[in-house]
Amino acid sequence: MDIRHNQSSGSGAFEAFVDGKKTGFMTYTLSGDKMSINHTEVDREFGGQGIGKALVDGAVEYARKEQLKINPVCRFADRTLRSSDRYKDVL
Repeated sequence: MDIRHNQSSGSGAFEAFVDGKKTGFMTYTLSGDKMSINHTEVDREFGGQGIGKALVDGAVEYARKEQLKINPVCRFADRTLRSSDRYKDVL
């Protein structure tokens, strides 16, 4: 699996690819030192393979690098981030 990050002014997306096929994505917006994860989506045929979590992990890695706090508007991202203490530093 390959996670790619695309960013423009004030917003961006993480995209997941398996064997060159786009299988999921996550969108976010930036405001000051806050990164709001708005939506996470994975193709049904790839569900249950950890792609959504990999997208969240990509966002967490970026947030840590840029010293951002994450506001998980998306329910999936919220559940994932609150499921483990290892994400506490970005919440």
